[in-house]
Amino acid sequence: MRKIILILLTLLFCYFANAQEYTPFDFEKGIWISGYFYETPDLTYRRYGQLFCKGDTVINSFKYYKLYTYSIYLPSVGRADTMPLQFSKYVRNNDKKQLVYLYDNSNEEVLYDFNLKIGDTILNATYGKIDGRLNIPIVKNIDSVMICGIYHKRYRTQYYNGTYNDTSSLIEGIGMNMTLFGAPDLIDAGEQTYLCCYTERGDNICSKCDLLLSIKKGEPISEDVKIFPNPVSSELSIRSSIPINDVSIFSLIGQTLFKNTGLNSQIITINTENLNKGIYLIKLRLSNSEYKTKILIKI
Repeated sequence: MRKIILILLTLLFCYFANAQEYTPFDFEKGIWISGYFYETPDLTYRRYGQLFCKGDTVINSFKYYKLYTYSIYLPSVGRADTMPLQFSKYVRNNDKKQLVYLYDNSNEEVLYDFNLKIGDTILNATYGKIDGRLNIPIVKNIDSVMICGIYHKRYRTQYYNGTYNDTSSLIEGIGMNMTLFGAPDLIDAGEQTYLCCYTERGDNICSKCDLLLSIKKGEPISEDVKIFPNPVSSELSIRSSIPINDVSIFSLIGQTLFKNTGLNSQIITINTENLNKGIYLIKLRLSNSEYKTKILIKI
């Protein structure tokens, strides 16, 4: 009897995960924090970007939202450096449940198409090249994830050669977490952006993202912190020049996977065997209340 109930619950979950109502992008409230992380011995990240819509316009009788980017360089040691607010593109939802965009002086194009099934390729997303061939993601499975109190359908992906990437996915109403908004808006051409956190204005249910507009040019960043080995297999070590109070590990969409508070220590060890292979964010709160976020790669 217990087996039958378990099977029925599994079937019901799969049904609701695939039959749920489409969740569109909320361009009026949505805030995306994205970044490019430059690989150095301590994985010093190079630039973060905060994307959000500010105002709207009408083009060819359609209402578009104006997507802007505010960028900031955050070295592991040193001071922040900012870039002015920049217009990125015009965006809108359409009746076909797709996000479309319009570059200035060009035609409207499809950015994200959410009419997907297992085996389909995903538009405007790539994981670079393998043997000279673009590594375009393919839908591996479909499930749901709760963001800001609402279930969003999630299309989890694999590489063209069949290798499954547990952390890469396209999420309705959020975007592709490995190539956010389909183009390197925050970085040099050909490089990729990563979705670090998503939140919405005036919604206390959403993740508490560190909004970049609160960081000013010239502010000092946290003291030197070493995180090793990275990539990590089973055990991660953290060393800091000043005591660390809290440490947390998040998925790329902001889900908390590990948290330890009240540490007051300069040396911390974390068992990572329960983490799946993929890319994660690790956030530290130091004794001076400053935060430090880095990329963590599990192999």
